[in-house]
Amino acid sequence: MERDQATKFITDLLRLMISRNGSDLFITGDFPPAIKVDGKVTKVSPQPLNG
Repeated sequence: MERDQATKFITDLLRLMISRNGSDLFITGDFPPAIKVDGKVTKVSPQPLNG
């Protein structure tokens, strides 16, 4: 993933987290990105990240 694509991807995830009143963003290689909302961790994509 190019730097500009990665920046947009992270920005989009952060915006999603904020829109859902989330408190944490989890980004781990070989797992889908997830956010914590009201103490519950929820995947925001079915696809795992390469890494």
